[in-house]
Amino acid sequence: MKFKYLVSMRHFMVTLNFIIISFIGAQFLLITQYILNHQLSSELLITLARVPASPMILFSECIISYGLLVLVMYVLYHHHFSTQNTLLLLILEFILAFAIFFAVRMNYNGIFLLVFIDLLLTYRNLPTIQNYCFWGISGITFLLLFSFSNYSLLGVFFKMPSINTYLNFLPTQSRSLLVFFNNFLVSLNLITFICICLGYVIYILNRAHTVQSKLNSMQKANDELKSYAAISEKIAQEHERKRIARDIHDTVGHTLTGVAAGIDAAMVLIDIDPKAAKTQLQKISAAIKQGIKEVRQVLNQLRPDALKSYTLASAL
Repeated sequence: MKFKYLVSMRHFMVTLNFIIISFIGAQFLLITQYILNHQLSSELLITLARVPASPMILFSECIISYGLLVLVMYVLYHHHFSTQNTLLLLILEFILAFAIFFAVRMNYNGIFLLVFIDLLLTYRNLPTIQNYCFWGISGITFLLLFSFSNYSLLGVFFKMPSINTYLNFLPTQSRSLLVFFNNFLVSLNLITFICICLGYVIYILNRAHTVQSKLNSMQKANDELKSYAAISEKIAQEHERKRIARDIHDTVGHTLTGVAAGIDAAMVLIDIDPKAAKTQLQKISAAIKQGIKEVRQVLNQLRPDALKSYTLASAL
């Protein structure tokens, strides 16, 4: 799965959460107006543990808090910060999620799922042992937070009005319709969360497979280069051996051939013309010296460059 699909699903989840939060805030606002119009205020106050805050203030808190949360998400995703500043923004994002949770009077906790998805997609490095631990702890923390952040549990400690209390004042048909939409939107948010998590796992596995494939290709190319280098070295050695053989043949071989011919001539002349034989021997001596010089030149070409500037011990 491509990462852009996960980003698109996150955008959908952001929009969906805005609809849910606005819908809950609007229900408090409109049902309160309905209660006032039908003179049911006294019954509402009897039902509630305390006088509720203004529904308009509640609705404004929901919209403003969510707007700030989306702004922080945008900044975190599109800009790079130092570790300290990033941590501060994450804490701010977490605080805003709690602010929204209490702004809707604990009637919706899916906002924590959105925060976790944002954290997951913002820091999408390939898995390492440290990342596994981090995401494991974060996942368990958000799962526990999502599980325990519901009105049934927290309503005992925080005396806040439940949306169901307000819905009970509506006609049965209207109440059933609103309950259906509430459950549908919350379920859709949960399904989107699960789909993004599964898509993220597939994305990570695909990236890991791609990286492993590239590593295998690089290893194969490296092995081929090593094999090519070994073959090239053998070819170079063979060429060098042929060159040395050719140089020896051209120098030492020719010199020895000339020396042998000169000695044969000197042996013939030594009894007939000793002076000519002596001259011939001098030529042979000069040829031998020239041959020695040429051999030294060939040997000097075979010496490593390090031996030209350093002693044997230093060169080694």
